[in-house]
Amino acid sequence: MHLPHRLIAPLSRWAAPHGPLAGAAGRLVRRITTRLSRRVERALAAGGDPCLVELHGVSLRVPLPLATALLSRRFDPLTIGRLRQHTRPGMTAVDVGAHVGFYTLLLARLVAPGGRVVAVEPAPANLDLLRRNLAPGAPVPIAVLAVAAGAQDGDRTLRLSDSSDTHSFYQHPLVGRTQPVLVAQRRLDHLLPTPPDVIKIDVEGAELEALEGLEGVITPNSPRTILVEVNPACLAAAGSSPAALLGWLDRHGFGELELLDELAGVVHRGAEARRAALDPERPNDWFANLLAARR
Repeated sequence: MHLPHRLIAPLSRWAAPHGPLAGAAGRLVRRITTRLSRRVERALAAGGDPCLVELHGVSLRVPLPLATALLSRRFDPLTIGRLRQHTRPGMTAVDVGAHVGFYTLLLARLVAPGGRVVAVEPAPANLDLLRRNLAPGAPVPIAVLAVAAGAQDGDRTLRLSDSSDTHSFYQHPLVGRTQPVLVAQRRLDHLLPTPPDVIKIDVEGAELEALEGLEGVITPNSPRTILVEVNPACLAAAGSSPAALLGWLDRHGFGELELLDELAGVVHRGAEARRAALDPERPNDWFANLLAARR
């Protein structure tokens, strides 16, 4: 099933009750998009194939529940815009928690020509889709590491949820039923041959552990940029916190901060980014992406 995301998502927004399409036209578009979403859900119940979507010029197969969600919003426009500013041809980028490969493929475009990308993903079903999405070819070499990033080497139980983007080592605050699977965990500084220039990390609460496992390739000049998810509820489940994440970045020289709140469509910079990341009044389902660069 091919979902024309670039057409359907804007229509969904325009047809909202307060959108540009009012009256009968808006009601008609809402019915069409609702029916399409229901078709996706029925296909999911029947065990259908993943959907092909296009996000910011990147085509990839995604699990059906995510395809449904992507119909209703633009995907990470603030984060993608900042990555475009901080990533250059010839760089080495590492995508930790690569999921099914959107950011992997985006980074491959940004570091071409002459760069390379390393994608890190432990979940078996995600790995299958990741490899399928990379199979048609990429503008630069992409290495796939079928491991979880951590602070030490070993085997570890990953909790697989019903949604492919909420697998976690810990009990996810927004997920009920999970299925355990044993995966290999590795320090990434044992696997990366050279210090990377750009690192993206989204691992549902284990972000600090992934950073600690990268310390062997952290130099005064590399990486230049780290993009890491800040999810206070997930971090708390892991025994960590946004403050601990900010402390690690401070100690390693990443002093320029931007908190990219995609849910609110707002960018917080500098001291305001720090305050926003530490705000104790956030709802339990809040998260944002933190872009940290060297001064």
